[in-house]
Amino acid sequence: MAAETQPLTTSYHENRVGDNAIAILGSVHGGLHIPNNSHREPCLRALGASDPRVEKDRIEMDKDKLMKQCYTWILDNSDFRRWRDSKQSRLLWIKGDPGKGKTMMMIALAEELSSESKPRSFKQMARQLTSKLKPCLVSYFFCQSTDSRLNNATSVLKGLIHLLASQGKSLARHIRKRYDEGGAGVFEGPNALYTLRLILRDIINDSALSRTYLLVDALDECNEGLQQLLDTITDERITMKSKVKWLVASRNRPDIAERLRPDDAHIKVSLEMNAEHVARAVNAFIDAKCKSSLSRSSMIWR
Repeated sequence: MAAETQPLTTSYHENRVGDNAIAILGSVHGGLHIPNNSHREPCLRALGASDPRVEKDRIEMDKDKLMKQCYTWILDNSDFRRWRDSKQSRLLWIKGDPGKGKTMMMIALAEELSSESKPRSFKQMARQLTSKLKPCLVSYFFCQSTDSRLNNATSVLKGLIHLLASQGKSLARHIRKRYDEGGAGVFEGPNALYTLRLILRDIINDSALSRTYLLVDALDECNEGLQQLLDTITDERITMKSKVKWLVASRNRPDIAERLRPDDAHIKVSLEMNAEHVARAVNAFIDAKCKSSLSRSSMIWR
């Protein structure tokens, strides 16, 4: 068992730390003790995760502009609201055939859930500061079968963990623990997936963890380790008593359906069963595209 690593710190005494100290710190009287967080950086670099925020922005740029009328119906859907509001409901699966707008809906929901923890006025900010409720965390990953960085379970877990540690700084200690025990190689190779599962389990069971949403889009595009990923998502030992809720999306596939069968903890929203809403969203998208094309054409002819 490796000895517990003491946090690195830097101490400055009576400004005698070089000419730049006064310029940076001002006039300091007495001792100044500043934690050095650089010890956390090697383990995060070793994790080797693709930043899901960058991938989300790339997807948005590659696709057309997100339109609210294309997804707002899901916010009023009774199954979605039951998943979000009920303590018993831990997982929501949105399923549908290709071309139904699942990825853009997941991007919208990631932003919508993230906005829950962001105060929109000074009054809300003051209420949040005085409230005992902590802001929620939202972590997500968008699978893509054609990209080797985004089409396997190891990458999914790395991305989710990376984004959680980026928001909840204290959560990085769970990554550091495995890194200190096994070195950088612990995040690569055939056992990496199982190490990452342990890290995610430790994060989810952290008593300091606030309400957390974990989103994974396009499960069907996870070409390697899908069953292990589904094991993680449905593992009752990890999520049943936690503050974590999973939101996943995929095409209609029997192997995924078998693992995500609806019950008290698992909820399903079928886009085929909500065809009217989906058709309205598609029509709104087509109308917007037509108006945009006409606008560009008129500018060319002027």
